[in-house]
Amino acid sequence: MKNNILIIIAFLLALFANRGQSAEERFTLKNGLKVVLRPVSGTDNVAAIVLYNIGCDHDPKGKSGLTHLIEHLYVTAAAGKTPARDIQTFMSNYPAGWNAQTGSTYTVIATVFPRGKIDQELADAAARMENLNVTQADIDREKPRLVDELANMFERMPQPAAANRAREKVRPSPNGGRKGGIPEQVNFITLKELKGTLNRFYKPINAILILAGGFKTPEARRMVEKHFLKIPPGEKCPPARPVQVGVKGGFEKINVRPIQPGMPGFVAVSVKVPLPNDPDYPAFLVLAQRLLASSSKLTTIQGFFPVNYAILDDPEILTLLLPLQAGETPEKVVERLNAFIDETLGGPFQHVETQTTKMMYGFFLGMIDWPDQAALQNLYGLAFSIGRCLQLGLDSGQLSSAMDKIMAKDVEKVKNKYFGPNSRAAVAVLPK
Repeated sequence: MKNNILIIIAFLLALFANRGQSAEERFTLKNGLKVVLRPVSGTDNVAAIVLYNIGCDHDPKGKSGLTHLIEHLYVTAAAGKTPARDIQTFMSNYPAGWNAQTGSTYTVIATVFPRGKIDQELADAAARMENLNVTQADIDREKPRLVDELANMFERMPQPAAANRAREKVRPSPNGGRKGGIPEQVNFITLKELKGTLNRFYKPINAILILAGGFKTPEARRMVEKHFLKIPPGEKCPPARPVQVGVKGGFEKINVRPIQPGMPGFVAVSVKVPLPNDPDYPAFLVLAQRLLASSSKLTTIQGFFPVNYAILDDPEILTLLLPLQAGETPEKVVERLNAFIDETLGGPFQHVETQTTKMMYGFFLGMIDWPDQAALQNLYGLAFSIGRCLQLGLDSGQLSSAMDKIMAKDVEKVKNKYFGPNSRAAVAVLPK
């Protein structure tokens, strides 16, 4: 029987198949800023996203968390006509949606707002790119918030802690760092170091600007050129530091004091998977789809998703995650997760799986166009997927064609290469 997720996706594809899609326009300014304009009819809102080609893998040795701290300051420090503010004030300004996130090799700053404010918002975004006015008071305000966030990510909240720790096992961050940062190193980052990185690399030459929503393309282009064309290009960001080799198998148990009493322990099993420009990627997507489609076999907890693959946010990692049930040992949960992987991926490849996979991931990877009727429900998702596909150098047409050519031997090869027992790392985070 088909999984409910796939039934919903198929229904949406049929529903939107004949709906219109607005024309997309792409261009590059003289300072190197890449721009994508995607008008969407039927909405009064606009999503504006700035994507930088810099993330945690660019943190210098001994300064793990530098880029994450810059992301915090990017939305809270003063710029242009906007004074410094705390994160609560920033969030309250964008009730329709916002995001500020640092990935391994990217940083995203996003806001959703009424189209009547597009000129104002572009002016603010340009001011932040050109001259973000970071002060020591800003750093003193944001460092404790960042350290608190890291404590939740790796210790005080067992669910994300298990996933994040398992991730670091199979994909250790460069230079002995950690995705998001290490508190002791964050506390020693200076204003001079931070402004040096910010003023060199968070500039047009390393950025993509995406607008998606209710606007007219010629008018939006004029406003983009008015606000961004004058900004100096900055320095091209160097390549991310090489990723270390992950562990071969293994299981680690960690005791933590959770942020709230009574929180259950969690167990995660992670694998490092190929990036979109890897020849193994099409066959991997088929296996990821299998795991996601069968995830209901792992748990019946309402609203909990045990298979986690953030296809654009964190495309190098796939994680299976389960809470510890009463009377169940962590070892038993690991055994159950490993058995699920082996059983789910052990079946023979069927060519119909390629079409199922396209339905599941097609919108986000550009293999299926976002009709306006679907896009207006998630302007941020539309803009983010456009930007990340461009940033990753993903050729959606080539990927779609490669998906159609997958053979059983390709799937078997990827299964053995990425999902073998020695490619998995398990971590249990247990409340004291």
